[in-house]
Amino acid sequence: MEKNKVSEYNSYGGKYSGILTKKLKNGDLAFYITFRDIESKVRRKKVGVAPEMTKRKALDCLNEIRQEIEAKKELEKNPNSPIPKMLRKKVDKQVYTLNDLAEYYFHENKSKSKRAMQNKYNYHFSDEAFANKNIHLVTENDIEDFILRKSKQRADNRRSNSSNVTKLHEQGFIPKRKRKSKALDLSLEEREKEEYENNLVKIKELESKNGGWREENKIKVLKERNRVLEYRFSPEARKKLLKDKTLGIDELNALLGILSRKSIKELLLMASTIVTYANTHKHLNIFNQFHILRGNKNYISVNNVKPRYLTKEEIKSYLKEVKKVTYDNPEVHNYLYLISLLALSTAARRDTILNIKIEDIDLENNNIQLRNFKTEHNFTSSIASPVIKAELIRVKNNREPSRFLFEGSSGVAITAFPPKMKEVLDYTVNCNRSYLNYLTIKEFRNTVASHLAMNGTSIAHIAQVLDHASTRTTEIYSQLAPSTAKDDVSSFVNEFLEE
Repeated sequence: MEKNKVSEYNSYGGKYSGILTKKLKNGDLAFYITFRDIESKVRRKKVGVAPEMTKRKALDCLNEIRQEIEAKKELEKNPNSPIPKMLRKKVDKQVYTLNDLAEYYFHENKSKSKRAMQNKYNYHFSDEAFANKNIHLVTENDIEDFILRKSKQRADNRRSNSSNVTKLHEQGFIPKRKRKSKALDLSLEEREKEEYENNLVKIKELESKNGGWREENKIKVLKERNRVLEYRFSPEARKKLLKDKTLGIDELNALLGILSRKSIKELLLMASTIVTYANTHKHLNIFNQFHILRGNKNYISVNNVKPRYLTKEEIKSYLKEVKKVTYDNPEVHNYLYLISLLALSTAARRDTILNIKIEDIDLENNNIQLRNFKTEHNFTSSIASPVIKAELIRVKNNREPSRFLFEGSSGVAITAFPPKMKEVLDYTVNCNRSYLNYLTIKEFRNTVASHLAMNGTSIAHIAQVLDHASTRTTEIYSQLAPSTAKDDVSSFVNEFLEE
């Protein structure tokens, strides 16, 4: 596929001198401003995208930056003079924007998940016009317009590559480096078409092998994925899909790759959290426009659907295969089985599992000390089976206590679950499901909680296992609970580890 050329910047003249525009690959018109900083170096900064940003608004941004730079120069010449009004609002923080509050939040927040959250904020919020104006002037209409646009936006997970780094490049703070992957140069639609073609090639290769059940199941998954991809780039397939009256809005969005209502609600919750954090820690009194209550016109209702989870038969099928893959090739896949066992027994999140150290494991008392990076506190989980204990002994292999249980080649903790885990999950479990019911490794946490609820374990105990701060978060699992209680985690784990 031929690489698309990036269009050049177009500049305005006259009083709009210093305003540039560039047509993005998705057709949007982006506005930039150019100026000389306090060291007289030329800077270029993206200030927004049409229709929210206009050349008039861009000029206002440019004039404000110019005034701020002149004020700084004046202050350098006369350090003892009063702070100019333009800088005083920055120094005293009498006027805040959402971006100001976000900058403070991410600087002060030491959470392990801060980087991912910051990438998401930058991708979805930082270029919004309302994020760059006085927070007190943000209106319900601003948020309504934001929700409307997000409800039509395609979901693209390339935030860390397309947002933060790009901004720093444009501002001249870091040099551009050669992109590692050709896929990053492609639009989302181009990537999906390329994936579709690659899947066709893989299907032919698998069919030519005349293999066993693994190859057959892999073909099933690839064909199902291609069926969904067609909805996204084929007008005919999309038209046919939209005629299906059995699908709800959330299901249609999932098939078309559009941001879900739940995702949009989580974005607003993030903005609300940022404002609340600033109000609490900086003793401000900002009305939180992003804290949207039920009944408000911008309130997003998300159905309290049943949590998705693996059945016991699916757990057994997955674990049997992931164990085989681990033991057949321990040099490459040494961690797969143990990570899976811990995810299906501790119900811990990814960062918690991957940051376990050897010293956190207490084999004598059958305990593991875990870290909740969301709430920044430690909690204890039990080693729920002799099988898990034996696997812990094998993987830790007499290493120093300060070492991570799951290490990369550099000796630091790995930061993501090995892709092979998802591959195994696909051809052992997802191959027998429709796309809308596909599971990810993230559902292992829901699986533990769901089976505990079905076994009659109390919501309070499930909340303790999941390390939820409040049982209100855990109540989603109450709909799965029977009338009488049975066993707890150890019982559940031993059921799917029976030979």
